[in-house]
Amino acid sequence: GDFDSDPAAGAAAKVATNAERRAQELRFNAHVLLAEDNGVNQVVARNMLKVLGCSHEIVANGLLALQAVKRGGYDLVLLDCQMPEMDGYEATRAIREWESARGDGCRLPIVALTANALVGDAEACRAAGMDDHLAKPYSRKQLAQIMKHWLSADKVGPAQAQAPAKPADPPAPPVADDTVLDQAVLDNIRALDDGDGSVVREVIEMFLAEAPGHLQGLHAALERSDGTAVGNVAHALKSASFNVGAARLGEAARDLERAGRSGDLATAKRLVATVNGLFQRVEPLLLQEMARTPEGTSI
Repeated sequence: GDFDSDPAAGAAAKVATNAERRAQELRFNAHVLLAEDNGVNQVVARNMLKVLGCSHEIVANGLLALQAVKRGGYDLVLLDCQMPEMDGYEATRAIREWESARGDGCRLPIVALTANALVGDAEACRAAGMDDHLAKPYSRKQLAQIMKHWLSADKVGPAQAQAPAKPADPPAPPVADDTVLDQAVLDNIRALDDGDGSVVREVIEMFLAEAPGHLQGLHAALERSDGTAVGNVAHALKSASFNVGAARLGEAARDLERAGRSGDLATAKRLVATVNGLFQRVEPLLLQEMARTPEGTSI
């Protein structure tokens, strides 16, 4: 387009279209409970819910989710399937038991957040009593569609619901094999703030603060030949990596999670080295992404 010669004009136009698109979007006047133990995922979800107009509370495991639901006041629950203390499936079963014991016929919509779009996931979610599921990393648009489907009409913001449909965005180009960072995922996060880049910075900072602990945890678990621990740490790293667009690191962590859980420590050892190497490549690129984002007014 004509913007190529003037990056500032291009950026300004992009912010304007972001604002226009924002005006067209659904808003929800709903109170949402999010149960998720991963810091990076919490930041992303919290900002999505904020943009969608929802008030929300975040808890770190299924047990706390169950207690929160019993206190009442929520319109919808987003539950991560794999959490410490009590996972999403157990929490859902407990919530459904409590609801039927109460006997007032009220049923809270529960949406599962799954880390991998596996064929059996949807069945497992439904069997536990969940209503729907979203595979991570999900876009704000996907979250909005799910909420629109499960919330009662009075919870869906009136003005925006009547907005004319926008033409669909062109599909993102496929990620080339040599890309360490998937820009589409980062653009998804950038779309959550009003052009000041604060959300991208917060998400990347959180990821870079947590990742070294995950890497140390992997080494310690290997030292102890503890495949289950390797799998658990790799799971957390996988989820966070995909959420910051570190797709190849996420894939390596997913393979490592499988190797750990199946007790294949020889493969796990090799993959820990791969994960380390990929993190060394991703870290400077993420720091660059933070620098590339214009500074926000709020510090």
